[in-house]
Amino acid sequence: FPPKKNSKSDQTFFIIEGRLQILIFNSEGKITEKIVLSKKNNIYARVKKNVYHCDIPLSKYSIHLETKSCIFNKKINKKAKFKFNLKKILRNN
Repeated sequence: FPPKKNSKSDQTFFIIEGRLQILIFNSEGKITEKIVLSKKNNIYARVKKNVYHCDIPLSKYSIHLETKSCIFNKKINKKAKFKFNLKKILRNN
């Protein structure tokens, strides 16, 4: 999914099956942090509100739960305006 930010609430990711990578971006689109979730190591991650992020499955199957303390709508969840090249990011992993 393209990078986005939640303007009203933090968001928590909890891995159930597989592996999931959470990428954190600054406002210019530079990756500032990479978090890999798996049942063996890190099972959850929290992303603060107003922080650009995206989640990318790293395994054939990736099941996770996302929670936040607000509703989902386009006014609260804003897509990033910077360019995002998923293929380039996956090559550099």
